[in-house]
Amino acid sequence: MTSEPNPVNRDDRPVIAVNDRGLMLGLDAEGTWIMWNEDDTVWPLHTVWLAHDHLMWLMPLLQKPPEDVMDAICGAEADSGLLPAVLRCALGCWSYHWAGLALEWLEAGYPSTGLLDALQALKDSTRQPQPVRHRALRLWRKATAPNLDAGKIF
Repeated sequence: MTSEPNPVNRDDRPVIAVNDRGLMLGLDAEGTWIMWNEDDTVWPLHTVWLAHDHLMWLMPLLQKPPEDVMDAICGAEADSGLLPAVLRCALGCWSYHWAGLALEWLEAGYPSTGLLDALQALKDSTRQPQPVRHRALRLWRKATAPNLDAGKIF
């Protein structure tokens, strides 16, 4: 399957609605993350795209409660790299809105260890407002701080 639109197959399985305009995230028969639009006013009905090729289209998932999205995606029993890729895309986005939503997910407890380079770039970015950079700095410090056992210091 290429990143070009393809028709939806009967074996494609919906996982979660990305937005309220008909964009769906699901799996094809091989377990590859795909997206399709169920509203034919924007794209031809049942046109399919590879999810990893269109991560920005998935950023509205960050507007949903993290536990709802993680339950749906983890319950799909597929490649677990999709959410970290969406978060990385949002953390590197020019819009402080999407970066802020990604930070909310990390502040809510989503693991940040695989996103340390994106957090470092965000905390050092001159394109983002100071409150966003400071939130990224706090998360980066928390994730990179040595885990010291108070009973074993000297």
